[in-house]
Amino acid sequence: MIMCTILHNLKADEFIHPLDRDAMKVVNAVPGFEQMTDFILQNSVEVYYSILLKGSSIRMNENNSPRVYSLYRQTAEILGVEDKLPELYLIRGYSFLNRIIGYHDPIILLHTNCVERLNDIQLRFIFGRCLGGIMLGHNKFEFLCDIVDSVGSLTLPTVASALSFPLSQWHRKSELSRDRSGLLAAQDFEGAMRTMMLMSGMPYGEEDNVDIYDYLDQAMVFRKSGGLEKFGRITMTAFSQNAWIIDRATELYLWHDLGEYDKLLMEHED
Repeated sequence: MIMCTILHNLKADEFIHPLDRDAMKVVNAVPGFEQMTDFILQNSVEVYYSILLKGSSIRMNENNSPRVYSLYRQTAEILGVEDKLPELYLIRGYSFLNRIIGYHDPIILLHTNCVERLNDIQLRFIFGRCLGGIMLGHNKFEFLCDIVDSVGSLTLPTVASALSFPLSQWHRKSELSRDRSGLLAAQDFEGAMRTMMLMSGMPYGEEDNVDIYDYLDQAMVFRKSGGLEKFGRITMTAFSQNAWIIDRATELYLWHDLGEYDKLLMEHED
């Protein structure tokens, strides 16, 4: 029994972050974007990646860890995507990795740390991030990131070079939209924040002994810093695919604090 609001007819455009939307437009406008996409489709690259993944991980279903799979299905029901549920795979790892793998037939991949360390609310946040990413069409762009990083420079070097920077920019900004879908799935702001704090390095088992608003104060100070520190933040992330977790926490807090999160819940609860 789900104790959350089912978000009927939720659309991806309603929770996409403006920076994510703009970054996708930039990638789509890069000359050679369709050429790279066609290459993937015509050369079975997705099948190759799928084989590698399935050979080194375990598929989660009703028979393998029913608690985890039940939470996964609940998350899909909350977001309204239970009819097109991607397969869920688990691979040994000690980070809080959660990724979408593949283009036409996406797979969700988690590190075991997510299952071993996170409670039900926190897992729904993680699952919501992944399913929200698929709703947004992120799987196409994320798969292109994989191709550009691995074989793009060998097969289509000019296109890969042109796509590398805008894809890195997009990947970083896409996290902001996925955090929103994670919160819509978890429906617990403090639970979402505590998940981010764990990603930032909070010791396991200390979740109830920390003040999330002190963490958010740290995030605001980090964002407002100027001078050399601001310059350093910009240059250090220019070609990185990963957003600062503390920046992501700030953006999610602002979305929640401005009432956009509550507005979506009320609009889709019936």
